[in-house]
Amino acid sequence: MKAALIGYGYWGKIIEKYICDSTYFDLAAVCSPELDNNGIYTKDLEKLMYDPQLEAVFICTPVSTHFDICKKFLESGKHIFCEKPTVKTLEQFQILKNLAVKTHRILYTDYIYTVSPSIQKMKSLLKKIGNIQVISGEIRQFGRFYEEDDVFEVLGIHLLSVAAFFLNSISVQTIQYDPWDKASPCLSGRIEIRFDNGTIADLACSSIYPDKIRRIVVQGTKGILIFDMYGKQTLRYFPYSRQAHFCVPEQEESWQFDEGNNLQRAIKQFGALCDGEIDPTNLVLSECVIKLLDRRKEFVI
Repeated sequence: MKAALIGYGYWGKIIEKYICDSTYFDLAAVCSPELDNNGIYTKDLEKLMYDPQLEAVFICTPVSTHFDICKKFLESGKHIFCEKPTVKTLEQFQILKNLAVKTHRILYTDYIYTVSPSIQKMKSLLKKIGNIQVISGEIRQFGRFYEEDDVFEVLGIHLLSVAAFFLNSISVQTIQYDPWDKASPCLSGRIEIRFDNGTIADLACSSIYPDKIRRIVVQGTKGILIFDMYGKQTLRYFPYSRQAHFCVPEQEESWQFDEGNNLQRAIKQFGALCDGEIDPTNLVLSECVIKLLDRRKEFVI
């Protein structure tokens, strides 16, 4: 199906290649205010909205622009692949969700960690570790930042999406948001989420850190799962038993998965949904993540 790419900055130029390599999409247009009208490149957003041949758009613009662009293209009957997070507020998301349902279009948000083979395997093993007690995660690096978006909207969103992916739509009891960096935008901080089922998520992220860390640990009553994107093994499973006053480790299992093609996997998933596959999980996940982002504003330490 014919698709357009909206936004041609750092991430837009990366995703262009993956769209072109996809078996689902034919990249017909790339749109950005900085581009001249030349071949598939254009600055004319309105023209693309009403192009009857376009079936899908990939939105890689700043988060503050997502709501208006998504709304216009959903109203004009296009499927949407939107970079994370979908929008800034839960109210905006619900408007877009209702519009997607009304127009029978796909509203897909690129929560890329949820298509990671390590994270997918991790979720399949959750029952083995018993009741989940703690999900701890950290993402740290020297990285890009944007004047209107804090570190949890840029990096921490990955951790929030994994917590929501593992726990589904479990409701939240409290959230504590501690922005360590008091500048604006905040470039480092921590969120602690206490879910109604008793699980705690303790998530830290930073765009001002000398090493690149991508690590998620899930501790249960019968075992521990560790995801380390840059480790020798991307996923490790440690079962244990409680005996007298000791926790006794059992046989460890580990796996090494390819984590370099997750964007390709996300675009393939989006293409399958546009092609008629029925799977509402991304839409449900996206709403959970926006709820978490929205609620943290009430609990800033």
